[in-house]
Amino acid sequence: MKIILFLSIAFAVSVLFLLTPVHAADNPDNDMLKNARNLNMTVPEKGNAVLGTRESMTEMLDWLNACSRVLITFFNDTMNLLGLSNTSYVKDMNKAFDTVMKSPPSITR
Repeated sequence: MKIILFLSIAFAVSVLFLLTPVHAADNPDNDMLKNARNLNMTVPEKGNAVLGTRESMTEMLDWLNACSRVLITFFNDTMNLLGLSNTSYVKDMNKAFDTVMKSPPSITR
């Protein structure tokens, strides 16, 4: 009896997961899928200094800082798309991001 109940629940959940994207794709009023396709991020290019030099370490740190900016932007774009940008979680995350981005890690030059 428990097996039949388990199988019916598993079947119902799998049908739900299969039909949800179909319904979202068929709904012309839903722009979320169009907007989700437009979400992207471009990885910044690395420097070309000789490995092991101070310049290569500086370029690597600058690259990591640029990557973090890209990831933060992607996070904010995703939260805006999902309508979660005004939640306390996102506000707390952005507050933590702001302190790091205003004073990113750097190598003393």
